[in-house]
Amino acid sequence: AVFMKLYGLRIPLVIACSGHAIAGGALLLLCGDARIGVAAPIKIGLNELSIGMPLPILAVELARDRLHPSALTAATLGAQIYGPDDAVVAGYLDRVVAPDQLLVAADTIAKQLSEYDQYAFAQTKIRLRGKSIAHIETTLDADLAEFSGVRESV
Repeated sequence: AVFMKLYGLRIPLVIACSGHAIAGGALLLLCGDARIGVAAPIKIGLNELSIGMPLPILAVELARDRLHPSALTAATLGAQIYGPDDAVVAGYLDRVVAPDQLLVAADTIAKQLSEYDQYAFAQTKIRLRGKSIAHIETTLDADLAEFSGVRESV
């Protein structure tokens, strides 16, 4: 529910990523409207498959919406973990800056986004993400039930 609130937030959401963003952290990045990371030895990605967990529908839909199509398979089925520059190419981040410039860059982007008409911004965001949000919310309970420990053989 928290991820969907963030993904559908009616105001701009700028995320400044100063460290690792694995699993839930990567999902948080995918919820942002503007995502800035630092040029540092950090790791970003959805590692669930590498530890024996299926990706929940929430993660698959956020990845499908936000990641570059050419990176989708490696990021999900390949559990690829990225450094900051490759995370930009894949679509987890929009840009990378020096660590001492992270908050300045985030503030600059937040100010730029706040200059848009906020009604127009909110309506466009819902039109862009509404179908994914509805699908995730509709399937959430059944999807979470699959994580109860019951596993079917393949």
